[in-house]
Amino acid sequence: QGRPIKNRTETAHPAVHPLPNMARGVFGLALVAFGLLSLNRYWSAVDFVGQVTPRPRAEKVVRCAGDKALKDRWNSVGKTGKLTDAMRLVAAAKVRSAQTGVEKARPFSDELLSMIKGLVKKLKGTGLEADLPMLRVPEKVTNIGILMITGQRGLCGPYNAFVIKKVQARILDLNAQGLTPKLFVVGRKGIQALTTRLQADKYTYNYTEEFWPMPDTIKAKDSTAIAETLENYFLSGEVDKIEIA
Repeated sequence: QGRPIKNRTETAHPAVHPLPNMARGVFGLALVAFGLLSLNRYWSAVDFVGQVTPRPRAEKVVRCAGDKALKDRWNSVGKTGKLTDAMRLVAAAKVRSAQTGVEKARPFSDELLSMIKGLVKKLKGTGLEADLPMLRVPEKVTNIGILMITGQRGLCGPYNAFVIKKVQARILDLNAQGLTPKLFVVGRKGIQALTTRLQADKYTYNYTEEFWPMPDTIKAKDSTAIAETLENYFLSGEVDKIEIA
């Protein structure tokens, strides 16, 4: 009457199916592949055509003794630029001030010119022209003088370029009429233009060797010296007319 003895086949473990083990292996491979893909995306970047391009690495710049000299040079150029800008502003302010003064004096000069023209018209034919040579009106103007007024230094390039351009156009116009003007120059920039933008092979003119430097502050004695020289050229008959550029 003891316990019944079980058969060994009844106490054995149930059979293990291969499918669950295969699923575990596939899941593990998927985890490994996902990890490798994450690392690949971290260390590389894919461009628009699908090619793998390595990430750029920061370049290591080795500092040397020349870096300080380069920095000092850079600062020096920056300071020079600021100084040049300040000088340009000062020059522009001076030009505006001179322009304002000319505009204020224009009504007076226009009225004076009108009075002189009226006086010349009334005296014409009276025989008084010999006593008043400055009121002489030539029958035909063949000798023309051009007074070119430019700057002494730079920082007003547009003004100098405008004046020289006007002189170029006027010289070509007179050359087309068969006339050769005489040139008077004020300012060092005008002298420099004689060998650059007013070369003799293209423009025909006679430089009178009359030159006046442009002062920083124009005074009456400066304008008087120029006026006396031009007056002597007119009274001597070397020029019949003087134009100011």
